[in-house]
Amino acid sequence: GAKVLACTSTNKAIDSLVSKFEAAGVEEMLTVGSAERMGEASRRYLMSARLSRDTTVNKAEDALAAATNRRECCEEDVDALKKPKKPKKEKGGQENNRGFVERQLGKIKADKKEAKKTPGVVRLKGIIGFTAESCTNAELVAAAQIYLTMPADEDDAATYEARAAAKKLLKEAAKAEEELQVKVDKLKAKAAQRIFRRARIVVLQPQRTCECKRCQRANTEGDLLRGELLGGERH
Repeated sequence: GAKVLACTSTNKAIDSLVSKFEAAGVEEMLTVGSAERMGEASRRYLMSARLSRDTTVNKAEDALAAATNRRECCEEDVDALKKPKKPKKEKGGQENNRGFVERQLGKIKADKKEAKKTPGVVRLKGIIGFTAESCTNAELVAAAQIYLTMPADEDDAATYEARAAAKKLLKEAAKAEEELQVKVDKLKAKAAQRIFRRARIVVLQPQRTCECKRCQRANTEGDLLRGELLGGERH
């Protein structure tokens, strides 16, 4: 239907005009401009304010907030289950297997040369369960790296499994949050279209000569709305 496009020369007059429309029982009204330069009455009819009172949008945003909270809790659970660092030496001062493997990895260059049968390499093969008689340095390094990704003991194994489960829950929570965000965006767009269609009066805030991005954006939105209301003409 037809809409009334209203505008005044000052922000104070805009707020007064909106208050008068409101007092006259006009509810289907929309204001366009910068909230920072608007009065209380004008701010009530900004698109963002109108959307905040839409029950469908509110329910979707509540669900999104719950999903975000769930995702954040999952992130905290994952962080709390960080893989514990194992000491490189046992209580008696002797270097443990994992510490030895880590140290050997720093010495072996991952190339295609055949690994030498030094005492260190022999011990390394025994620790990581590498049974091949001959292998390249790259193959030995790869096997050692796989060994280091495995849990060191039962306690670490439990932590490893718990962390894997927490990561899975985090992935699911993040996906649910993303899907709800898309839903909220679509609902907001649909609600905004409905609000605009039903608005009988559109009140435009006076343009400001300020060059800041916020004011320029508000002015641009006003220009676009003027063009839409006036059949594409620019004034």
